[in-house]
Amino acid sequence: MALLLVYTRQPEAALYHAALARSVHFACDLDGQGFQPLNLNYGMLFAEGTVNVDNTIAPKALLKPRVRQMEGGAYLIQAQQVNASGEAEALYPQWTTRDFVEFQYMGTCETPAPMPAPETVVALPGAVPGNCLTIPDTLARKMIAAWSPLTNTEIRVPALVTATDEAQAKTICVAAVYSDGSTCQKPVDWDLPGVDFTRPGDYPMTGTVRQLEPGFPIQQQHGDPVVFHWQGQVYYIYTNDFNDDRGFIVRRAQTVEGLFAPDAEQSLILDESEQFVQTFWAPEFHEIGGALYLLFAVSGKQWGPQCHLMKLKPGGDILCAEDWTTPIRVCRRNGSDLAGDAITLDMTYFQAGAHHYVVWSYREGIGTKRDSGSMLYIATIDPQHPARLTSEPVLLSRPLLGWENIDGTINNEGPYAFVHEGRVYLTYSGGAANGYSYAVGLLTADAHRDLLHTSNWRKRPTPVLHYGSILGSFGPGHNSFFLEGGERYIAYHAEYNTTDSPRCAALHRVHIDSSGLPRFDLGPERDLSPALRTVHTVIRTECGNG
Repeated sequence: MALLLVYTRQPEAALYHAALARSVHFACDLDGQGFQPLNLNYGMLFAEGTVNVDNTIAPKALLKPRVRQMEGGAYLIQAQQVNASGEAEALYPQWTTRDFVEFQYMGTCETPAPMPAPETVVALPGAVPGNCLTIPDTLARKMIAAWSPLTNTEIRVPALVTATDEAQAKTICVAAVYSDGSTCQKPVDWDLPGVDFTRPGDYPMTGTVRQLEPGFPIQQQHGDPVVFHWQGQVYYIYTNDFNDDRGFIVRRAQTVEGLFAPDAEQSLILDESEQFVQTFWAPEFHEIGGALYLLFAVSGKQWGPQCHLMKLKPGGDILCAEDWTTPIRVCRRNGSDLAGDAITLDMTYFQAGAHHYVVWSYREGIGTKRDSGSMLYIATIDPQHPARLTSEPVLLSRPLLGWENIDGTINNEGPYAFVHEGRVYLTYSGGAANGYSYAVGLLTADAHRDLLHTSNWRKRPTPVLHYGSILGSFGPGHNSFFLEGGERYIAYHAEYNTTDSPRCAALHRVHIDSSGLPRFDLGPERDLSPALRTVHTVIRTECGNG
């Protein structure tokens, strides 16, 4: 049997805010080897803030977590709710789980459940322990696998491969194996000069496993990066932090790596004007109804970003400003503004089944005592007329969790979605957009359900990408996705330190783990171990091409 420890952590002023530290953390001791923190010692269950009568949010946190097994085999986790100042309240948030991978939030109760006595020994440095519980070894191993970083452990290379010519040989792939047993096919740059395709025979062959690895940071002062394939070429657009977020510059290349070359082709496609003055934010390319659109937010002379879009004219060149239509503001289905005194931004688009959706961020009273925090709304559109909603906006998510509402930053923003095996994966960002606490959250739904019904969505309580996920990458967030070589990649901005770093573009591959779920935290060195990149095999040239 193994031991499970639940605990909170002591806040650290420089790197672990109280809103993060005062959450439920988990650690396992398997085979008496000592407690191993899960999720890189980052919280996994967070208190939900409450909504005040003026539509502001009162943030909450947790202390004194406890865990016990209930009748029927499920487990109950409960903690003391505290306010933002750490003062205890007479409420006890609670969750149930069977595997400590998926959790069901059960709301709060006023009476604490009977729990085992707390441990008196601090098992981890900086931990404020709750209690220990004996669990089966199989459950502990499942928890450790689910909440530990994946690593590339092996490259499987067939001992003998066959090819009739050089072109076929270049398509031979190898299988990368990961610590959870999952695999991924990887292309290889094979060294072929020693192979004679005109003479059948067996030849030793060496290659280097290929990896898209532009490094971090790719580009400094680039926020909200988007990589987009269109008509055989690759494009890159971003928020121009270096120019005080004014104007949109697009780059074009034949490859993703080429986008970041010093001599990459680029052009300014939208600049300041009488109508558009500031906050040129979060541009995204989307193909909608067979046409290409750019979705973005912008303000006029008076600050107040609002969602806009513009369309590439038929046969137009993306890099030519004149080939884009005049931007128009996205409106409600009755033609009225999407927001009155509030701001709207970060609009994205996706299709699920036969339905077309937009999701955006909406915020009231920013900078005032009545700041609602930014929240996500969803609505349907007609793909032939995407600037006008075809449904009423539906509130999808608010920044109620501790990691979303931190240090005065109250964010649900930067949504972006993809569909994989019948499920919608909608990522978004919370925390400080210019700080280490920025992180990526996840909402999921069945793609065939009505996504305007919030009951069809599940919000994961734990970020899928945070400052501990990728070494040297702080505050990762506001991401997008793109496909390259049949694999999905995540692009996002992050910072290289916690003091004076600008926002910098980053990207890495999204991995499908052994349970069939996407992992968003597989950095390049864990995706492909540098020590395993060189591979060897024997190639048999079955017939010459003369």
